[in-house]
This record gives sequence, structure tokens and C-alpha cells, in this order.
Amino acid sequence: MARNEAVDGEAVDDQHAEFDPSTRLGFRPSLNGVRAAAVIPVVVGHTVSRLSPGGFSGVRLFFVLSGFLITTLLFEEWATQGAIRLGAFYARRALRLLPALFFIVAVDMVVVAALDGGTALRHHVPTVFSILFYFANWRSIPFDGGREFGHLWSLSVEEQFYLLWPLGLILMLRHLRVRTVIVIAAGSAVASWCIAQTLELHVKHGLSHLSEFDAQQIGRRHEFYGTDAVAYAILIGCVLALLRSSGRIRASDKYRTFLGGAGAASLVIYAIYVGTYPFESHREIGLLILTFAFALLVLCAVDAPRSLVTRLLSLPPLQLIGRVSYGLYLWHFVILSHLHRHLPHISVAERTALAAVLTTIAVWFSYNFVEQPCLRWRKRLHVEAHPA
Repeated sequence: MARNEAVDGEAVDDQHAEFDPSTRLGFRPSLNGVRAAAVIPVVVGHTVSRLSPGGFSGVRLFFVLSGFLITTLLFEEWATQGAIRLGAFYARRALRLLPALFFIVAVDMVVVAALDGGTALRHHVPTVFSILFYFANWRSIPFDGGREFGHLWSLSVEEQFYLLWPLGLILMLRHLRVRTVIVIAAGSAVASWCIAQTLELHVKHGLSHLSEFDAQQIGRRHEFYGTDAVAYAILIGCVLALLRSSGRIRASDKYRTFLGGAGAASLVIYAIYVGTYPFESHREIGLLILTFAFALLVLCAVDAPRSLVTRLLSLPPLQLIGRVSYGLYLWHFVILSHLHRHLPHISVAERTALAAVLTTIAVWFSYNFVEQPCLRWRKRLHVEAHPA
């Protein structure tokens, strides 16, 4: 049976719907553990880099998880309701992400004005503008980040994904079979990785019309920040979601046993990468291996509830960190940067302890008095809440 429903003014034909109801996501506590596993190495790496030289890779875990969650929720809505309500989707994203971001930007600008002066504040405005309008990752390529907001490039990549992927998914699902959508998403992931690998080779071999130094710096930053070069991590999450939700990955005892082992192996690979950064000379090959490990880790957290890994990810401390992971990611580097700049003579131990206290206070306040009230407004507006 085919039917057409409105999607914010667009018609959706669900004659191609392929959905396995047993894969419906719902709330999975272990996914908060995945968020914690992503944010902890990033925070440690920014605080004491020698303890977590590969900690930046936690951002890639966030990317995989975002691609998986968003695609799963959009696909479920399309397959079960015959429509994807784009307005509701964007409202959910805005109410989840923007209040905490506006709050930290406002606090930071007050601190910069008070401690650094009006000139520093004026120089800070372009960076703030790029953060609020989600193009900070592209601005970071020629300008190498933006002091205390240098870590927020990843939010720009995700927001660009949130803006474009639902539209593209609707268009593809209206006209194509799900297997074709999967092939297109997988092909796009391959193309993105090839761009990243090409940029890495250009950096290594100086294949550029720029000076060797400029080519290395800009090429390396493009490889690290460019949406085209990092999108494969998000797209692998999207492919995973489509395979699972369409029933192409089916749950069974053997499958869950495999995921239990694969999830454990993935955590080991992740820990080795974070602690030793073993692929520094072959960065993109290492990140590709790690990205596939992240995909298996996410699947394990979702489909192997009795596995050791899933039970570990469901521990209360990781649940707590996962719930506040967005605020923790926002605040930790901002506070560290200000402490480095304004208290340069205190010891690393003192700076770390002070940063931990200030970050805890900031995250607690943001979560309870900024983020949670906005999420309650979302319910009052009858905007459906999803665990993404």
C-alpha cells in the first residue's frame, strides 16, 4: 500500500518503506555511556595531553553516534508515520543545542571584556560569529581555531549535517529504494575518506603551489576540520542506522555474541589509540580503522544489552557523564584556555584542579538551569523528544 503524507509542505511516498519494527531504538541507557566514552578522552587530552595523545578521536565517536541516532530516528519516523516533520526535527535540535551554546558564548564574552579589554573582545567577535552560525570549522582552516572556542569546530560539522542530511534523506527515500540510499551514503563516506587521505598525502609530500610550511599547515587543518574530510565518520553512522533499521542487520543470539566480542575489541582499540596514538604517520588509515571500531561499539551498546561492554557503559558514573557530556564538552576547554592565559604561573596540578572545580560548577549550572528548562519547553510545545 502506498500513501502520500505532507512533510512540511513536501509529499512523501512510503511505497518503498522497509522497516523492521524490532529495531525501534527507544531509550538506551548504554548510549549515555558511549557519550561518556567519547568526551572523557577529549577532556583528558586537552587537560594533560601526554595522558591522552589520541584523545581527539573521541570527537569521531560523537560523529558516528550522531549519524547513527539521527538517521535511525528520521528513518523510523518516515517508515512508521509516512512523514518526516522537518520543523519538529529542527526545533528539537535547536532546543537541545542552542541554549547552552548561547549561554557559554555570553559568559565568555563577559569574561573576555573584563579580563582582556575591549580590543580583545572586538577581535573575538569573528570567532563568536562563526560559532553561532556554525561555520567555525571552515574558519579554523586559515585561522587555526579561535583560542577558547577552538574545540567547537566539531559542533559546526554536526550542525551542517543536521541541516543537510534530513533534506537529502527525504528526497532519496521519496524516490529510491532503501538499498540504493545505503549505497549512496556508503559511496559518499568512501569519497569523504578519499578526500582526507589525499589531503594527508599532500601534507606529507608537499604537493601544493603554496610554500611548504603553508601547505602543511593549511592541508593538515583542512584534513582535521573540513566537513568534506571528516564526514565519513558521520556517514558510517548513517549507513549503520539504515542497515539496522531496514532489517538488513538482524538480531540473533550469534549476532549478539559477536557484538559482545566486537564491542570489547573496539574498546581495546580505542584505549590503545587514545593512550599511544599509534597511527600518527598514517593518520587517516588509523582513523578509518577506529571509525569502524566505533560503529561496532555503538551496535554493541544498542543490540547486545547483556554484554560486558554494555553493562560497563551503563554504570552510573558513565551515565552521569553521558547526560552532561554536551555541557562538559562546551565548558572544559573554555575554562582551561582562560586559566592558561590569565594564570600562567600556577602549576599544572593546580590549574587542573581549579579547572575541574570550575568546569563542574559551570556544567552543573548549565545542565540544570539552561538545558533542562529548555527541554521541558520542548515537551510543552509538543515537540516529540528523542534520545539524540
